[in-house]
Amino acid sequence: MSKLKEQILLVGPSPNNFGGLSTFIRNIYNSNIQNSFEFTLIVDQSDYKSYFKRIFFSFSVLFNMLKSLKTKEYLAVQMHCNSVGFSFLLKFLQILICKIANIRAVTRFGSGKSFSFFNK
Repeated sequence: MSKLKEQILLVGPSPNNFGGLSTFIRNIYNSNIQNSFEFTLIVDQSDYKSYFKRIFFSFSVLFNMLKSLKTKEYLAVQMHCNSVGFSFLLKFLQILICKIANIRAVTRFGSGKSFSFFNK
């Protein structure tokens, strides 16, 4: 009889990209932590040059997050928060949604040495 894994929702860049946050997510997928947790990743990458595309993609991430929270019961949502301006307001909405849904929202600022759900 197998033990059910705790569900964690990650909102961040693709693990195939370069950068601190992508490396952090890639390390999660390549570690033994997969034995205890099951991760769902919503790719949140707003590096589009067009402001319209960036806004559209940000809202699609928000709606995907809502849909995912509705379909699974998550222990926590871990997201990055190294955005400014409009992107930061959307991050704030994501955190507010987690608060309303009574799900832990763990935000990371910047590098892999930052606070995360897994290193307390």
